[in-house]
Amino acid sequence: MGYISVGRPLVDSDNDGTVDGILNRLNAGSGMDITYSSSTGVLTLAVDESELSIGTTVTYSSGTPSNAIGSNGGLAIDYTNGDIYRKDSNVWNLLDQIPSLRRTRMFTASYDTSGNGFSAGKFKVDGEHYFHGNSFPNCTSAAEAETYANNLGFGLNSRIVFSQRDDPKDISVFRATSSTIYTSGDVGFSGSAGVSNIGFDLEKESGQDLSTGVLYIVEILPRMNLEHLTNGSVSLKELNFDNITFTFSGDANTSTQFVIANLAVATYRSAKYHVQIANTTDSSYQVSELMLVHNGSTATINEYGVVYSDSILANIITDVNSGNARVILNNVGDSDSYEVNIAVKALTT
Repeated sequence: MGYISVGRPLVDSDNDGTVDGILNRLNAGSGMDITYSSSTGVLTLAVDESELSIGTTVTYSSGTPSNAIGSNGGLAIDYTNGDIYRKDSNVWNLLDQIPSLRRTRMFTASYDTSGNGFSAGKFKVDGEHYFHGNSFPNCTSAAEAETYANNLGFGLNSRIVFSQRDDPKDISVFRATSSTIYTSGDVGFSGSAGVSNIGFDLEKESGQDLSTGVLYIVEILPRMNLEHLTNGSVSLKELNFDNITFTFSGDANTSTQFVIANLAVATYRSAKYHVQIANTTDSSYQVSELMLVHNGSTATINEYGVVYSDSILANIITDVNSGNARVILNNVGDSDSYEVNIAVKALTT
């Protein structure tokens, strides 16, 4: 009987293209299996991921990672929101969250108009917009969700931004029309909403209509104390800046008066007006400023800085009528057409 001795294989251990030595022995161990096929003469080295040591793999995912990927003891990062998962017993479990300022006001929710109840993360329009309490970060009840919204400064004119999860360019912006946060037992809480839900009064300000069954990333923006009023003015917290334009015609009666502004006495104590008057028939102009203050029943006004191009078009007086301190253009004594612009800064009572 004869034997053939096969030379030992050479090894390039640092992968620089130069042989560094001779391979003397291969041992199977934890995480590695070695098999040899006598029929083909092939030596196979196989890595068993289930036996790899903890932390040897990192997986990236969009959303919760699938249990079919990764190895036990490995980590996974949801790159859309910073969730960190660890895999044990072939199941990914949420381990921690990478904090960020933006994340504290974001969550995901599926839009639902079917009225079939609420599962975690769903809401629907039912007079109000309702969200499941579990939708909000680290919240497990409606009470915690309400505290979360209050801590963000939710209130009148807060904005809630809906960004479609699978198409971030599809964005809708809703504005809070009241500061009320509805929970079970509150007046106005929908009977079809459950005890785990909270609701907001919202109206769409811009963007696409929300689509049922679509998953949205929801972001609550604190109120900016900025509101666009129906008359075109802008209200900023305790100051009210208006720029109102309107037109009218005189009637040749020297006692004719036109109310050009109303100040709600229950809300505002004083105001400063910048008034511009234009006679559009003969292209003559007048501008002035005035200060107004009231005590609830009587208003006092001081007009100053009166400048005009040709002659005085009208003087300005005030009174209190039906809960308003009125600014009145007095003695418009011709039949020409007029355009009046008013800018007002009002201070609350």
